[in-house]
Amino acid sequence: MIRSSQAAIFSHLRQLEIDLHQYETRTDIKQLQKLLHPAFIEIGYSGRRYNFITVAAGLIAEEPPTHTLWSQNYEFIEHTASNIQLLYQSANMNAHDKLSRHALRTSIWVKSAANWQMIYHQGTPTGPFAQEQDHANL
Repeated sequence: MIRSSQAAIFSHLRQLEIDLHQYETRTDIKQLQKLLHPAFIEIGYSGRRYNFITVAAGLIAEEPPTHTLWSQNYEFIEHTASNIQLLYQSANMNAHDKLSRHALRTSIWVKSAANWQMIYHQGTPTGPFAQEQDHANL
């Protein structure tokens, strides 16, 4: 059973994850420095490995997207009180509500002295999935 303190942390981390899906956050270096750990590593949808510097440079240069991000079925694994893993499904949603580029994503968040920071992220291509009611339509 999830304690109320855990539920609050899980809700907060889900919101931070969703914030990182937003163009305004992704293109703001101060927000990226706050949300991404200096030792951040990503294994991208392509299978390539990135670090904080390469991810930040790519995100800051992003053009406004032509899609929104659909995400759903968030799960939380508490490894320790200061190390929590999120797993969820995501897909790009076009203007006609059609999903594409489906992925299973995982992020590891660590609690620093000041705030939570993502230290690891991976997006793995997956087959299409049905849209669930429990989602974050971004």
